[in-house]
Amino acid sequence: MAIGFNLIPNNLRVPGAYAEISNVKANRGLSGYPTRVLVIGQKLAGAPGQALTPLLITSKDQAAGYFGKGSQLWAMLERFKDANSFVEVHGIALADAGASAAAAGKLSVSGPASAAGTIFLYIGGRLVQIGVASGASASAIASAIVTAITAATELPVSAAVDGTNNYEVNLTAKNAGEAANFIDVRINHHNDQVLPS
Repeated sequence: MAIGFNLIPNNLRVPGAYAEISNVKANRGLSGYPTRVLVIGQKLAGAPGQALTPLLITSKDQAAGYFGKGSQLWAMLERFKDANSFVEVHGIALADAGASAAAAGKLSVSGPASAAGTIFLYIGGRLVQIGVASGASASAIASAIVTAITAATELPVSAAVDGTNNYEVNLTAKNAGEAANFIDVRINHHNDQVLPS
């Protein structure tokens, strides 16, 4: 009996073990069996979605309305809807635990800039671009970073200029708890991205 592959050619003569996975018959015989997904995560404190109540989510905008843009649950539902907009999905919101604290971090800016350019700041995998003018002071750049982060409501953090050092930007997670300790913050992810001098 010959096995037919879709991706491995029949005339392949290189020694080795080759594997291929096909989902062609994955749901065979299960006609009428509904496929549903349940996503559980934290919502923003002021979001109207009731905690511990399953809600049918039909769009990313609806998820933002229930759970708050930038929340952990909204981000998970947004990624799910991007990957699969047809499967029925429900969201169950969790409120931040009462004793939990919001993760915090800090960006420190040096200046003044000796050349114009762009800061490519990635927060949770999302790009925020901040334009920097030649001669801009460290405090002006820090203020521009805060403005850009505040405008990007889908980010999982909020930003504010530090009260003591106006060249520092304080980042605070929108959801409290341990998971926020793993929000990735970086600059210049790609090789052609460089900081202004």
